[in-house]
Amino acid sequence: MQCILTRVDFDLYYGGEAFSVEQPQSFTCPYCGKMGYTETSLQEHVTSEHAETSTEVICPICAALPGGDPNHVTDDFAAHLTLEHRAPRDLDESSGVRHVRRMFHPGRGLGGPRARRSNMHFTSSSTGGLSSSQSSYSPSNREAMDPIA
Repeated sequence: MQCILTRVDFDLYYGGEAFSVEQPQSFTCPYCGKMGYTETSLQEHVTSEHAETSTEVICPICAALPGGDPNHVTDDFAAHLTLEHRAPRDLDESSGVRHVRRMFHPGRGLGGPRARRSNMHFTSSSTGGLSSSQSSYSPSNREAMDPIA
């Protein structure tokens, strides 16, 4: 049996006290029951000790996160930890070199100034439809028009 303290139970037991860096949350390995792991140390432990284990377990980190799923079952816990709970600093390569792929986005300033469309001005016709005219109104005439009429 897996014993997990969910976030709701944590708040109930500790009366809403917030945990801080000085009091990090402690996780238990769902495979062997060893206690006292942080998110990072739990991932390291599972990767080194239980990499080939495929027993279905509930993720204790998912259960403890605010808004997390206390019933998230996975049969590849090591992969789940790597994909879902890896810290952002772990995503950096150890050599410190990052490979950045640049994407071209049309109109974002890389190809010089973007051609702007001329302002379109619309007038209502006697049939009730709209027709466009490019230069029949100056800005001062537009402001004088009643936009609701």
